[in-house]
Amino acid sequence: MRRSRVRPPHPAMVEVELEVEEDTSPSALSLVAATSPHAGVVHDELRQAGTTPGPDDPRSDDARFGEAPYDGVRTSEEVLHGPDARARREPWSRRRRVLVTGSVVVAVGAAGVAGVVEDRRAQERAEALAAIPGVVASFDEPVEVAWRASTALGATSAGDLLLRWQERAEGLELQAVDVATGTERWTAERVAGSGVDWCEGSAGDDDAPVVVCWRVSPSYTTLPDGAVMTHEGTLVALSAEDGSVVAEHPLDLPSSGYGVLDGDVVLGYRDGSTVRAVRLDPVTGAQTWAREVPLTARQVDGSYSAWLTVDDGLVVVHGATTAVLSPDGDVLGTWDAVDSDAAGFSEAQQGAQVDVTPTGFGVWPQALAGTGASTGTWYDRSGEVIAAVDGFLAEPEVTDGSAAHVLLTAPRTRFDLMATDLTTGETLWTVPLEGGEVLVRRDGVAVAADGRRVFAVEVVTGEERWSVPVPGVRPDLGSVTDGERVLVMAQHDGRWVLRAVALDGIPLWSVAVPASAAMPEVVPPDTPALWSIDGRVVTANGQVLVGLG
Repeated sequence: MRRSRVRPPHPAMVEVELEVEEDTSPSALSLVAATSPHAGVVHDELRQAGTTPGPDDPRSDDARFGEAPYDGVRTSEEVLHGPDARARREPWSRRRRVLVTGSVVVAVGAAGVAGVVEDRRAQERAEALAAIPGVVASFDEPVEVAWRASTALGATSAGDLLLRWQERAEGLELQAVDVATGTERWTAERVAGSGVDWCEGSAGDDDAPVVVCWRVSPSYTTLPDGAVMTHEGTLVALSAEDGSVVAEHPLDLPSSGYGVLDGDVVLGYRDGSTVRAVRLDPVTGAQTWAREVPLTARQVDGSYSAWLTVDDGLVVVHGATTAVLSPDGDVLGTWDAVDSDAAGFSEAQQGAQVDVTPTGFGVWPQALAGTGASTGTWYDRSGEVIAAVDGFLAEPEVTDGSAAHVLLTAPRTRFDLMATDLTTGETLWTVPLEGGEVLVRRDGVAVAADGRRVFAVEVVTGEERWSVPVPGVRPDLGSVTDGERVLVMAQHDGRWVLRAVALDGIPLWSVAVPASAAMPEVVPPDTPALWSIDGRVVTANGQVLVGLG
């Protein structure tokens, strides 16, 4: 037997090997043409006749279908279907038809498989991008207004809800708005001794999330012996679905803030010169851990201060004494204001500036009156020192974690973006970043804007990949990304616009900022105007919040 290789007629198709029986009969190609007719080579029998037909001649390959045969010379039809054709083609015709048909099936099948693989890869990439915290729904087409909501009395968010205060005849009311549709989901009253005074953050189980709220008005409990205990505040958990009260937890000490950590709530209390951090279940009230941190530095007036937040899974206590705790409550480090005197008095508001990322945290000691020194120290998530860094953290909120050994910083004393190799402490590169910010980090590339343009640099080398002019871009007002594009706000020719740029450097579209969220001519730096809530794009002017889709 002979092994014949059938080569696919399309680059996307695969090569296959077919077993065919040895056959000494002349092949169809030798009977019709020496090679493929599309190569412009005339048939053997025409060549033997001494003629070379032109493209319009019926003997040519271009005219052999549908044209009358040329007198005096046997055409391919005569060769294949003439009176003596059957004897010539009987032994092999069936096998050859199968082979030709098989090659077509293989070609079509391979193309289909390639399409399926491509679709699967696109779907996997879309899923991977959607899993990056902070990524919003695709805005490959210009965004349009989906809903509007007044936020003049203040607003926060919790999961997929926008929480805004509304004034009613009977008093203030908290309204929960679905950020996907702009429709009201539920309301909660603000009444002294009941209701809630502040809500922010979503906690609890994924199947039954709750909105974390706070009631600041005192409450009282009568003990079995008749004594009355005064509670300085109450933690209230509201159902995210309908706003009903799921649980209330009266607290004995004034609140020093709270944050959400993996479905739990971490509460802060200050008791004299000590701050107490407690992690608990917002529904059952069960404690996971409690830690006390001594406050060894005080404000210049002699008072102690403490405020607790949860940032990227780490607990941070802010104040003249600054502390960082792990998710398990371990104290990773404490820092006092560097200008504290022997008694611990300081004019600084914080002992240090702390910034957290998914891979670690940085600490920058504060100088007199809160002026920050630009040299800091980077720690891993366990509190181990990694490297000294120059400049304050310049990492974007949205990152895929690529090239994690490189940290981006920006000194406040000059307009530069710097990169530090955390494995060696070496400064890898510095590029100008006049009044700009890094917007997103993906596939080892940092995309930034500097007031004149949106551009991208290699995180490891600092090499510029692309640059798109965007006159008047204001990255300090916020930006959003869907993982494939970035959306920024810009003021150009006296009007505010939203500009979309692909993360491969292709300028896409531009639309005017919605009139309902019209921006003033002058907007102070770092005013929140464009951000995301639960994967939805929103813009605001301080009075009205507009959902875009």
